[in-house]
Amino acid sequence: MASLACCVLVALGAIDRESVVRRHTVRIVGAPAPPPLSTPLTLSVGNGVIGFNAGADGLQSLNTSYRSFPLTTLSDWGWHSSPPPRGQPDPFADFGYSFLNTSEGRAVPYPLNTSGGAGGGPEWLRANPHRLDLLQVALRRRADTATPLVLGSGGGKGAAGDVPRASSVQVLDPYSGELVSNFSVVSGASRAAAAAADADAPATAMSTRTVCHMDLDLLSWRVEGAPLQQQQQQQQQQQQQAPPADEEHLVLRLAFPYGSMAEYSGGNDWERDDAHSTTLVRATADSALFRRRLDWDEYVPSARYSQQLTSAFSFFFY
Repeated sequence: MASLACCVLVALGAIDRESVVRRHTVRIVGAPAPPPLSTPLTLSVGNGVIGFNAGADGLQSLNTSYRSFPLTTLSDWGWHSSPPPRGQPDPFADFGYSFLNTSEGRAVPYPLNTSGGAGGGPEWLRANPHRLDLLQVALRRRADTATPLVLGSGGGKGAAGDVPRASSVQVLDPYSGELVSNFSVVSGASRAAAAAADADAPATAMSTRTVCHMDLDLLSWRVEGAPLQQQQQQQQQQQQQAPPADEEHLVLRLAFPYGSMAEYSGGNDWERDDAHSTTLVRATADSALFRRRLDWDEYVPSARYSQQLTSAFSFFFY
C-alpha cells in the first residue's frame, strides 16, 4: 500500500498552470459575425472591477460597426444618475404599483407598472442609477476626427471600409491577459478610388497591444503603425505649426460620453455634449489629468503617453 501511494503521488506531479490556462487562448481571424449576429464579437480585457471592450483594432475606433456588443469601458464603481423628471410638483404621484403576496401572507407594493405615472417618474426609477461608459479610446483620421472608422463589410472588392475585415487577426492570451490585435488601415483616398473601381484598396499594417492591470483600474495600449508616425518628421521641421489635415495620418482620441438611461445603450449617450464636462486639470509632455462631471457624479481619469504622440500632434481628448 505504501509503494502504491508513492506511485500515485509521483504520477500526479506539479501542475503546469501556464500551459493549462493557455489551452484556452482565443484567436479570431477576419472579425467574423457568427450567426445569428450581424456584427462581430468583441474581445475584452479586465480584472473583475474594470473592463474594456475592444474591436478588431484593439481599441474602440470601430464603435459604429459593433452593435450587438458595444465597445464600452465599464467598471464596478462607474455609475451615473440622471436628474429626475421636472415640470410637475410630484412626478411620482400617479405611480402604478402592483401588490404581491409574500411568504408571510402580506401584500407588499412593488413598482412594476412602468407604463403609468405622471412626468416619467416610473421610467426614471427603472433606469437610475445606470452603468456609465467611462471613456472611449479610438483612432481617428486627422482630416475628420468626429467620424468613427468603419470595419469592412467583407463583401469583396471595394468593400474594405477603413479597416478591411480580412486584415484582422486577434489573439487573447488568458494567462498574461494581453490582447494582440493586428489589422490594416486603408487611406481615405485609396478607399474612394477602390470603391469607384470595384477593386481592392491598398492598406497599411498596424498593431495594438491591450492590457489591464490585475489590481488597479489601469488600462494600457501600445499602438504601432506608420499612419501614427507620418507627420512626426514634418513637425520637427515646422516646430510650432500643426501639420495639415491628412487622410493618411491617424490620431489617438480620448472621448468621454454622457450616461444613458436607454436599455442596451452601452452606458453612453454621445448627443448630450451640454450635459457634462471634461476639464484638463494638468498636462505635461507625457501625461494628462482630467476632471469629469456629469450632474451629481464626478471622477478623475488620468493618462500617460509617449511624448511622440504630442510631438507629432497625434493625441487629443474630447
